[in-house]
Amino acid sequence: MMGTRQEAQSALFYEFSVEAHVPADHMLRAVDRFVDLGGIRQHLAPFYSSTGRPSVDPELTIRMLLIGYIMGIRSERRLCEEVHLNLAYRWFCRLDLTDPVPDHSKNRHGRFRDSDLLRHLFETVVASCIAEGLASGQRGIVPHIPVFDKSARRDGTFERTDFTYDAEQDTYTCPGGKELKQNRRAFTTAREQKPDEHGMLRYRASKADCDVCELKARCCPKAPARKVLRSIYEPSRNRARAIA
Repeated sequence: MMGTRQEAQSALFYEFSVEAHVPADHMLRAVDRFVDLGGIRQHLAPFYSSTGRPSVDPELTIRMLLIGYIMGIRSERRLCEEVHLNLAYRWFCRLDLTDPVPDHSKNRHGRFRDSDLLRHLFETVVASCIAEGLASGQRGIVPHIPVFDKSARRDGTFERTDFTYDAEQDTYTCPGGKELKQNRRAFTTAREQKPDEHGMLRYRASKADCDVCELKARCCPKAPARKVLRSIYEPSRNRARAIA
């Protein structure tokens, strides 16, 4: 006898456990065991106003970010949609079946920019790894990190790699043999050079040297003197380049 599907009847009350619907071997269960975000509200308290409408819970924001990184979800909109639909993601974010998911436009842009929360979380995770015997705490890991370098030129003029850096003198030497320094003026008391907001230091050649240089057309044809930018993180960038 052919059976027929019974139409579902709306129930006034029902029981549903998100916990019971997440498999025991799900990846997020393994991750959740090492995620301790209990102290971040207190850590971030100075960065939130005491008045106005309540913001998104910082722990929820961090848990959503972790899902995005672990599951390779780069789109802000898609991350919110996936957390809304996926029971395992809801469980990891401590959201019940009826709890709303934050709007994608408010999720993480600029949320923790003025705090050191990410460093705090990183150090907490490293401490947990050391406690579990997964790391020694002696940073013997070789970092394979791509270096984004925008110093390349397309007009045929000399690039930064054509200039030789002297770490002891903190100067660059141009292809013409002249020095580029951060300070062209001699001060009685040496002045500490401060990088700009992007962490870059500027080294400048002497205009007098550039004016009579035979290589000026290949170096700085549209500028009175050549300058070279150097990141304050250049030693680490050079190590990453060598590893690559």
